[in-house]
Amino acid sequence: MRSSGPLPSPSLLYYDSERRRKSGLQSGPIRIPLCCMIRAGFLTHEERKDLTELAREGTAEHSLARRTNALVLLDQGMSCEAVSRVLLIDDATVRTWHSLFLKDGVDGLVGFSYGGRKSQLTADQQSQLIAWVGQVMPRTTREVGA
Repeated sequence: MRSSGPLPSPSLLYYDSERRRKSGLQSGPIRIPLCCMIRAGFLTHEERKDLTELAREGTAEHSLARRTNALVLLDQGMSCEAVSRVLLIDDATVRTWHSLFLKDGVDGLVGFSYGGRKSQLTADQQSQLIAWVGQVMPRTTREVGA
């Protein structure tokens, strides 16, 4: 955990929102130290990369949860673009999930039948590629594609 340093002087404190005070949730203003606010940019590049990869994990349970989250967010009025930013996916994917739901309901969201396309490699080329991958153990799909 990162240290936030010493607490700021009282002059660096701010009051809560006027809306909150008017709603009667608190009697009187609440002072919150600025050091306790979460500011953007706190992740390192590596941390952001690791968390993004985790968010894009492809297990069925995780994928179904993201699909249902997307639909709930769309239902609450968020645009496909906004939902895609929140869930770290492409907005076309959000539109596809919405279409699946409209077409087949929840059953459309549960299906994960992505067959892919037919291989452009011949059977001999596929055998060569399998042997090469077994020997070299490439770290990325870009290496395989090259």
